[in-house]
Amino acid sequence: MDVVIKKKRIKRMYLRVSPKDGSVNISAPIGMPDRIIKDFVEKNINWIKERQAKILLDKKETGEIDFEMKCCY
Repeated sequence: MDVVIKKKRIKRMYLRVSPKDGSVNISAPIGMPDRIIKDFVEKNINWIKERQAKILLDKKETGEIDFEMKCCY
């Protein structure tokens, strides 16, 4: 699974799954170690998969889908 990590001048970490394409984006404080970010993603992997599945299902139901999500776990 590809995860885009952006380090910013923020205090907390944020996890987003884009409703457009199901991509995973993390915003994290500048000084946060990569290991903590990786642990955070692993801890929330089920939530991420659920969101991606819902997005894929919604797009199939509305006929808006023209791609297949590829995930390797």
